[in-house]
Amino acid sequence: RPLQDRIAGVALDVVVVTALASISLKVLGANLGVFVILSVVGIAWNIFAFIFIAPRILTDHWFERGIGDVGQSMGVTATGILLLRMVDPHNRSGAFESFAYKQLFFEPIVGGGIFTAAAPVLVRELGSFGVLALTAGLLAFFLIFGFWNYKQTMQAREQL
Repeated sequence: RPLQDRIAGVALDVVVVTALASISLKVLGANLGVFVILSVVGIAWNIFAFIFIAPRILTDHWFERGIGDVGQSMGVTATGILLLRMVDPHNRSGAFESFAYKQLFFEPIVGGGIFTAAAPVLVRELGSFGVLALTAGLLAFFLIFGFWNYKQTMQAREQL
């Protein structure tokens, strides 16, 4: 197990360094205004979701589970795993498994999967605001489902 942990740690370091090294400074400079707006709005949303939504939806170990999602949302899956390992290095919370199971659903659909492939077609057919409305509707659905599920879980625990 210690050898496996060391190999995983080195592999994670390589992934993070490679991701940072692949950023094109010319493209970033040419689109700086758009990048700043997207960054500020994205960071604000991530902080809001972590502070206000995560404790109300994630029933067990919300901080550990939420910090992995914050890392993923602010970068890539490797960033989420890195933050998760920092706050729970011995995986006492079980948040790493939760993160991994979530990824089985997330990656094929959103993280470089079906939605990513369909995005150009959706923008062409629905327009930017149409795609914004579609994704806002999906967000609303999953927020409602998350709060409903949390309520059901808490009621079931009270009955025990």
